[in-house]
Amino acid sequence: CQLHTCLHRLCRSALPSIFAVIAFFLAWIGSLGCEFVQFTVLPTTNYNNNATQNPITVHFGIWYRQSVEFYNYSDSNGEGEGGYYKVSTCTGYSDDNINIDPSWMAARAFSILVLILGGIALLLALATCCCANHLHVINNNRLNGGIYLLVTLFQGLTLIILSSSLLGGGRVS
Repeated sequence: CQLHTCLHRLCRSALPSIFAVIAFFLAWIGSLGCEFVQFTVLPTTNYNNNATQNPITVHFGIWYRQSVEFYNYSDSNGEGEGGYYKVSTCTGYSDDNINIDPSWMAARAFSILVLILGGIALLLALATCCCANHLHVINNNRLNGGIYLLVTLFQGLTLIILSSSLLGGGRVS
């Protein structure tokens, strides 16, 4: 009977904590990464007098964008053809001359709220996991349930960036 009580307590406290940790890190990656939206374009630049038609995928995020640089290389023996390689990194929008419109600012605000409220819910879930009082666990799970609903709403509202100037006012298909 003691084992049943321990398993019941584990499911009521540790399982939500595990899900909270996973959700927090996924929200962190989604909010602060540079791969929120992607475009695929065909380059028209000639490399070594050969027109390349390989598609290039460029990523943009709420806070960061992907910086893509192409470098030419040639065969050192002179027998084969050269080519190019792509180097991509995440960089901020601070160096760009981009007007951040209200939709974009709202998406940024919602991404911050997701991380703050998600972090609070994560700490509460972890504290509940260590708590031995059964009534306290139930009350914290109810509080976390409300916070999780708000975090879900705010994470969904970050999609408002799709109507911002980042995508040309939503005109890009």
